[in-house]
Amino acid sequence: LTGRRVLELGCGTGLVSLVAAALGAAVVATDIPECLAAVTAPNLSANGVGGMRGAVEAKELVWGTTPLAPFFSAAQWDLVVASDVIYRSEHVALLLETLRGVVAPGRTALVAFDRRGREGVAAFLRAVRGDGTPAQENKAGAAATAAAAAAVAEEAGGDSSTSTSSSSSSSSGSGS
Repeated sequence: LTGRRVLELGCGTGLVSLVAAALGAAVVATDIPECLAAVTAPNLSANGVGGMRGAVEAKELVWGTTPLAPFFSAAQWDLVVASDVIYRSEHVALLLETLRGVVAPGRTALVAFDRRGREGVAAFLRAVRGDGTPAQENKAGAAATAAAAAAVAEEAGGDSSTSTSSSSSSSSGSGS
């Protein structure tokens, strides 16, 4: 990811952003103000120093509320990621609106989730498929997830051990 600009939506602890920065990306980790103050900022501060080839910056972005222009405009992001952000179906439209605003044509958004019976996941997949957004769902079991984690750890020069659970991910390009 060296030299890439990455935007993480709903970053929570910022783990995905920290990994992307360790791999050389310039990352903007976003979430709601309460999460940024209580979880993201302390975790980035505690874990985001030394050994990183890239950098992480935390910014407030509330889906459907925060103006996307000019700071979050689509043209500047090489990759947009979101991990485990789809909990309730009422957030799906806001997430999709935000994705359409931050993912430039021809660029990629990676939205990863675990199917734990969350109503939002089914609503998200229905909405993405129903509006013509190019999307591919990849049902990865524990072995594939472990292999991917090992590859990332090896590239970063770290330990490749990990514990995993069955998960699914969806990658979608911009529909706009």
